[in-house]
Amino acid sequence: MVRSVDAPLARALSQRKGIEEEETVNQIPGLANIMATLRAHATSDATGELIVVNPWQVLREAGLDSEALGALVQLQHLKKKGGVSYAIISRVGESLPEPTPPPTTLTPLPTSIAPLSEPRSWVVVIDANNVYRIHADAGVPLRPGHLQRQLVRRHPIATTFAIGNYDAIPWEGRKAFAEAGFPIGFHCDALHGTKDMVDPSLITYVLDFLQMLRRDVVAGVILVSDDGNFIPLARRVLDQQWQCAAATFRHRAPLARMDGVQRIVLTLPEEIEEETRRWNPADIMGDLERLLGTTPRAQEEALLRIQLRAPFVERVLRHFFSHLHRQHNGNPEFGFDRHLRELLRSIPREEQSAVTEDDRRALLNLLIRIKILIPCNAPHPRGEGVYTGYRVDWTHPFCVHALKTTQAKQRRSSAPPTLVAAQK
Repeated sequence: MVRSVDAPLARALSQRKGIEEEETVNQIPGLANIMATLRAHATSDATGELIVVNPWQVLREAGLDSEALGALVQLQHLKKKGGVSYAIISRVGESLPEPTPPPTTLTPLPTSIAPLSEPRSWVVVIDANNVYRIHADAGVPLRPGHLQRQLVRRHPIATTFAIGNYDAIPWEGRKAFAEAGFPIGFHCDALHGTKDMVDPSLITYVLDFLQMLRRDVVAGVILVSDDGNFIPLARRVLDQQWQCAAATFRHRAPLARMDGVQRIVLTLPEEIEEETRRWNPADIMGDLERLLGTTPRAQEEALLRIQLRAPFVERVLRHFFSHLHRQHNGNPEFGFDRHLRELLRSIPREEQSAVTEDDRRALLNLLIRIKILIPCNAPHPRGEGVYTGYRVDWTHPFCVHALKTTQAKQRRSSAPPTLVAAQK
């Protein structure tokens, strides 16, 4: 049975232990200094023990009593590990961090939130139809990323969204807005089929959204439009004591001429960005595969993605299938190498250097894999039995599109001038 130690006895044992430690330290003069020196020259092994090598030399070089090593081992400050290595097992001479003194006075709590050092950000609302129409009228490709970079250079942006009529902006335009960080979150109905109306609920949404924001974080709203349909929204934003800015392309846009509205001048892309990779068939193979078994609407969007992602490859493929259908009676059954030569004839001469033979072989293999080119047994041209040939699946949606596009161009080019004028 374990007996508890009463308080007087515990104090007596503690005092005795302190006396013994003091006597041990006094038995070796300068023990704390000796142990601190050994610790400074020790390294930790894999088990975490501090190992000092040749402690005699360490003490002699430090000008300390090297003869005290025997007493250090006897009093269990050091433990021999083998050779001239010793482990330090004593805590004497170990440097401990000094305790932090308690504060003399309490730090008062702040009475208000300190202002932010960074500038306040803005909420951006874009008239997608207006921006799309301005680019189309100027004959410049829609590049919302160029618009986004101009806004970021002027003000920090908190969040962005766009409004627009889904029927008036094609799929690739909506996709470009979303990829630049301007998803079209509101669909607006069209007035008389030409003019888009700002949904009244948009004004309510923007104002409710602003009420949830901190005014020390968000400065106000940037409205991107050259039309005057955002003027009611700008007035309500100013009435709520928020800042309002108008990002416009035209110098005398109605929104930018309002009192109290800041003006941000936008510019259109000056030149069309060059293709970084002209020969990139791998980017469109997924869309070519998905063309089968989809709805007509999905096929149209897939064909449009193919044209946008790899226009050079799409043009070569279209010419390739049109050439096979026109020059070889619509039913060529050629071997791989013959198809390879026919594909080369479909590439404009000035651009043939951009497509190597390995590129053409890889493309034909992809067409075979997705079953646009179908293997078949074809008779050998010299009457020597049969060999593996490849015929075109003319029912594939891409082949149908290629033939339809070519035939439409031929009809337009062969039509008499009077007929063309009448069609216009």
